[in-house]
Amino acid sequence: MGVVRRMARLLVGVLLVVGCSSGARPALDDASTRDQVGRIIAPGQVGILRLRTGDCFIAGEAQVVEFVSGVPCSMDHDGEVFAVFDMQDSTWPGATTVESVATRECQARFSSSTGLALDAAVARLSAFAPTMDSWNEDRSIICIAASPDGSMMRGSLTGAGT
Repeated sequence: MGVVRRMARLLVGVLLVVGCSSGARPALDDASTRDQVGRIIAPGQVGILRLRTGDCFIAGEAQVVEFVSGVPCSMDHDGEVFAVFDMQDSTWPGATTVESVATRECQARFSSSTGLALDAAVARLSAFAPTMDSWNEDRSIICIAASPDGSMMRGSLTGAGT
């Protein structure tokens, strides 16, 4: 069964972006080049289930997302992972609960990860989250920060305010 991910805006409305992996499971691939501490130092395709805290990427406008273009944060990008955590429920809690947990927990983690106050003028938050179809294989929430206006950004928000 493919891994399906939903991306929802957490601060400004809700935008759903669904990703599902095929038999080749691109959601689990990582073709980026990383340094010894795991930072992306050369662009490459990164499956959404291989994204790590501090990863910057270009997701684009696609409605179906299995992977993103991982890039060094010094390059233009439209998203940065600022936290990754797993839901602890043993059975599928429902889409509303998953979205609620993603919203609450990503908002709670933003300041400690970036050192910045949570403010819609600083960043627009979103998350990749599991769906009912992917629940048996995947329970991780991937918290993402983007520019407030959706434009490309450069540099990292991780630790920016510390």
